[in-house]
Amino acid sequence: VFFKALMGDVLLYKDDFAGADRIYQQVFLMDPSFGRYQLISLDLSRGKFDEAIRRSRQVLTDARGGKEAPGAYWLLTAALEKRGRYDEASLVWVQYLQDSATLRKSELDAPRPYLPSEQLSDLFIRGRIQAEMKSFDEAQQTANELKSLGEKSIDPRDLRYYEYVQGLVELEKKNPRQAASLFARACQRLRFETILWEESRDHPLYFEGLARAYYESGELDKARLEFE
Repeated sequence: VFFKALMGDVLLYKDDFAGADRIYQQVFLMDPSFGRYQLISLDLSRGKFDEAIRRSRQVLTDARGGKEAPGAYWLLTAALEKRGRYDEASLVWVQYLQDSATLRKSELDAPRPYLPSEQLSDLFIRGRIQAEMKSFDEAQQTANELKSLGEKSIDPRDLRYYEYVQGLVELEKKNPRQAASLFARACQRLRFETILWEESRDHPLYFEGLARAYYESGELDKARLEFE
């Protein structure tokens, strides 16, 4: 199943959506739980957000109360955020955080620590949604938490999470030049040497934010380059 899914991934990365869909459907028949994750990834790539939400809710129904529940809440949050349903995404994200904390505490040998890398990732998503909802006070508080964690990190590139959320706050507040400066610094901190999906999945967000900020500032040539 795993190698079959990899074949689908290769086709997806080549923008062969029809081919990827054909392979992922085969994966789904072999392992419905695993295959559904692949199909959701394809739906998100194709902009079929409503279908991704429907599949994510099914994943959550199957996983609720088990160890897979946090991942299901994460998927549903991602689909809702991309669809622009930020209020719902925020509520689902709260459930993700609660289930994740419960799961960490339920480890048999000893409670698993909440690693700084996990905190950064979780706060990053929370801050994005808050800014997109225009809950600026809450988003600013989250940005401050990200800044504190980033400054304590051994890798200064972790400050990109703070700079992105702060940039999004400034952009939503109609301060595009301040936003562009923050997004530009965040883009300079991106890790391009990694092949891990977890490390690279958010790269387009950073460039899209910078492009939007340039566009709103009237710097159209710079915006075009970043969008490209």
